[in-house]
Amino acid sequence: MNEQEALEQQEEAQETPAAPLSPEQELDQRRAELDALRQELAQGWSILNRERRLDMLGHELEKRGMAAGFADFLLRATDEESLTAVEQFEALFRESLTHAITQRMRGGLPPREPKKSRGYRRGDLGSLSRSEINAHWDEIMQSLTD
Repeated sequence: MNEQEALEQQEEAQETPAAPLSPEQELDQRRAELDALRQELAQGWSILNRERRLDMLGHELEKRGMAAGFADFLLRATDEESLTAVEQFEALFRESLTHAITQRMRGGLPPREPKKSRGYRRGDLGSLSRSEINAHWDEIMQSLTD
């Protein structure tokens, strides 16, 4: 059956009058429709409320100098719980930032340069003693294979 035939059957089903319903059946049908609408409305309000709370939390984060994108992670069941989560996150964030800055400022020795081999050549081997060749065997082999 193709789409055209399916559409025609749906239209015919809508055009044919349904058997008259008893007042009790009609009341039940209306209640079911009303319950479905109430459920849809409650879902809409829930989504709207969540978006409002996310927006409020984002503004609070921006006031504190943090990215509003953290709002999704800090959203809790109530506004008070969300603000408490923001305060805890801010304290941990600041502590972590302070630690990182302190470590960076402390510095230390600069990173060491990697050891560079002398770059031995076959001609150089004649001038080296056996003990020098043995001491630098890996470097010699590496430079000769490169």
